[in-house]
Amino acid sequence: MDINVANQASRREPQYNFAALGRGGIVCVALMLWVCAADITQAAGLSAAFQTYGGGDYGTAVVPPKPLPVIELVNELGEPFATTDLKGHPTILFFGFTHCPHVCPTTLSMLRGIRERLPAEEAEKLQIWLVSVDPMRDTAEQMREYLTNFGPGFHGARADLGELVPLFKSMGVGYAYRADEDGGSYDVDHTTTIFLLNNDAALARVYTSPHDADGLLRSLREQLK
Repeated sequence: MDINVANQASRREPQYNFAALGRGGIVCVALMLWVCAADITQAAGLSAAFQTYGGGDYGTAVVPPKPLPVIELVNELGEPFATTDLKGHPTILFFGFTHCPHVCPTTLSMLRGIRERLPAEEAEKLQIWLVSVDPMRDTAEQMREYLTNFGPGFHGARADLGELVPLFKSMGVGYAYRADEDGGSYDVDHTTTIFLLNNDAALARVYTSPHDADGLLRSLREQLK
């Protein structure tokens, strides 16, 4: 889990036979982008990379900001939208899934705490989106229920994995499915990077793990001015 999704309801989701993988098997999806924290800027085609902890700027600046590919998704309310609809406000994207046992709830809880520490006028500007890497289980209803744990400002997005490939590739997002020991279920290894979009829905800043809540708060306050 420490490796550093929007279909119309009528479409059939892909099915995966995890039992057939055997013990410790891994599902190889169409696109595998194993992206470590140190390689995120190169993999995503980013430039002007710098990251410092403590004083100074925190995170990796994307210069110039990188436009996202136009992707059709569905939100946690079951409503269709596109990446272009994220324009008009700053947005945090985090790629994960609702059955994630550790990294996702920990990261989203940290983001909730950061949002609560922002001045009200800055917090209202910021939207936080969980983009599912497990749309086979993450229905809109499942994501809506899950995100109630984190309060206002949190949203979910899903799509078939195949439709998300351009977004994953553009942002350097990696994921892989790993069967449980008994083959009855599966876990998902995925990128744990936090991505900040500017008001034009372009990638403006990247925060690789391990995440520092205070550094992230300082950086977000600077970006939200």
